[in-house]
Amino acid sequence: MVLLVLYQRNFVTDESRFRLVVKSRRIGFSFIVAYADVIRAIGYRVWIDERGQVQSEYDPGKGVDQIIISASMRQAKLFLAECVRHLKALEVILGEKLIEVDGYEVVRLTNGRVLKALPANPDTIRGETGDVTLDECQSIPRAHLVWAAAKAVANRTLGNRHGYRVNVCGTPLGDDNLFFELAHKKIGEEFSKHIVDIYRAIADGFPEDIESLRREYPDTYIFAQEFECQFLSSATRYISAEQYDACVFDDDNEIPNQGHRTGYAGMDVGRKSDGDPSVIGRLLSIFGTLWQNGRVEARKGSGWDDQEEWVAQTLTSCMRIALDATGMGNQFGERLVKRFGSRVDPVEFTVKSKEMLATGLKLAIERKKLRLRADDTELRRDVLSLRRNITQHGNVTYEAARTKDGHADRAWALALAVHTASGPDSSNVAVSVVGERTTNQLNKSW
Repeated sequence: MVLLVLYQRNFVTDESRFRLVVKSRRIGFSFIVAYADVIRAIGYRVWIDERGQVQSEYDPGKGVDQIIISASMRQAKLFLAECVRHLKALEVILGEKLIEVDGYEVVRLTNGRVLKALPANPDTIRGETGDVTLDECQSIPRAHLVWAAAKAVANRTLGNRHGYRVNVCGTPLGDDNLFFELAHKKIGEEFSKHIVDIYRAIADGFPEDIESLRREYPDTYIFAQEFECQFLSSATRYISAEQYDACVFDDDNEIPNQGHRTGYAGMDVGRKSDGDPSVIGRLLSIFGTLWQNGRVEARKGSGWDDQEEWVAQTLTSCMRIALDATGMGNQFGERLVKRFGSRVDPVEFTVKSKEMLATGLKLAIERKKLRLRADDTELRRDVLSLRRNITQHGNVTYEAARTKDGHADRAWALALAVHTASGPDSSNVAVSVVGERTTNQLNKSW
């Protein structure tokens, strides 16, 4: 019903109950997974017969509910929106109305079936029934708990003795997560596996250019994961996925509404529209614990006047903001200090200051004195990209691979926010968050 290249057709016609997709970015696989969910919901079946011919049938009464779970509710809604675009195209092709109610979280069809977007929260998932699509699995926090709940949704029932289908899709992000285990370990043995790197996609007819991609993603480490489907070792990660996921919270209602609440922020500074973004992360200090206050925000190409007003707006709800005063941020930091005084804490990035920031962030996470939003998948990716390296001269550096989206900028903004929240007027957060060694360093910086 749509024009497909070979790897897309292989997935759509695969009638296995469990399907795993390990995919390169930018090859249209999320598009086709959404299409497969839609035709399953409306009761359209397509398969390959014993002669190798494509066969199909359409029976709206055989439609199946579709439960869509992604790394965040925002991403699940985007996936559902892709499903709606397919449905509207199919209404034209089939000449009939398919959508009864078009919603941001639930779409109801005229055949009585639903497509529902859910966040990666085990408690929210339980109680649903239907086919399950686990999108961007590599980025889902507490993925093993989410997987246990999602698989239960697809279990056999009295109404469906064959059980429901499960699709797990993603792009590699290290070897310390559920997605890697499903792709390479015993837990994933029952899956039919579709592994499509950028070379296979181009060979099958997808219109992409390798050389332009390499210029866009010059870091070979990033290119190997994002486009060559390589699960690279996570041994050099400074903060592990397990440590990060132990600190996440699902809902703002979990933030205590009693006690003294003080806001702090960190800013990693960028300027060019084709360079790293400027990023601001905000925290709330409550009873000695730092809670992420909203998603970390990134802006590209903003002028200095606009960024100054962004800081001014941030300081309406924050006591203090620390910012990267390295390079282009140096004069910007001086400008902010002149306007806001001691409420601005400029930090020049050096080997020692980055060690201080990275150590403070790690200890806050290890001791669960920092609570992070489960739906901020960009922040999670940035924090997990931090590497601790030892140079040939014995120096310790903290770096991250550069992508077109930045250079772990969200992680550094978060580390700066933790740093400034640990200042001498911050209700003893420094002692509980960063420990004696880092506290001494912080005291010297003040």
